Amino acid sequence: MFSRKPHGDVKKSTQKVLDPKKDVLTRLKHLRALLDILERSELKQFFEINYSQIYFIFFENLCTLESSLKQKGNKSQREELDSILFVFEKILQLLPEKINNRWQFHSIGSILKKLLHTGNSVKIRCEGIRLFLLWLQALQENSSDEQLTLFACLVPGFPAVSSRIGPCTLDTLINPSYNISDVKVAAEDITPLLPSVLGEKISEDQTSYILQIVLKYMVIQAASLEWKNKEKQESGFKFLFAL
Repeated sequence: MFSRKPHGDVKKSTQKVLDPKKDVLTRLKHLRALLDILERSELKQFFEINYSQIYFIFFENLCTLESSLKQKGNKSQREELDSILFVFEKILQLLPEKINNRWQFHSIGSILKKLLHTGNSVKIRCEGIRLFLLWLQALQENSSDEQLTLFACLVPGFPAVSSRIGPCTLDTLINPSYNISDVKVAAEDITPLLPSVLGEKISEDQTSYILQIVLKYMVIQAASLEWKNKEKQESGFKFLFAL
């Protein structure tokens, strides 16, 4: 079934990924190893069989790291974030059928809002845009009005987008303002995952820069989704350009 690397490496890493007694960081390490070892078709099969455990490993590591980033945010933690987001990307690419059925819909949406937060570094915001577009291409017609409005608000400097709740920007969508008398429990504010720092290089024309990023990923990513029905790749591409 498995190829490219010795069978023992695959078996060892697979056992450790699926062992609930192992800590989530160890399980993540071996999941990353499998991503390097297995062929794409083999990875899809592995993800489809073990999707629940894989998402748990990703989510728990992200939550742990998020807490650490707020306290320190050093280089090693930023590299760890890259590793965790790589697993997130593979979840979106290898499980498009489940994503299309709104699997982990609210959890994924909340994570992407953290990545899209305008207080993040530009690198993280661009990564958020890339992953958000993958999510939309998997969701397609099962996207909600909120996702479609988020898409319309990705590029800064454009006019506020009209919606059923009034004019919207990326900031107001990520952290809506509520009338306290209208809600019993207010949602916790979404904060930047990796805030921008003083001296960070930023394009003078943010509107043009982000627009180019959006258009680039709209074009190049559709083929990276591993659909069983290959026609879904084309429909995902068309879906974004029809918005």
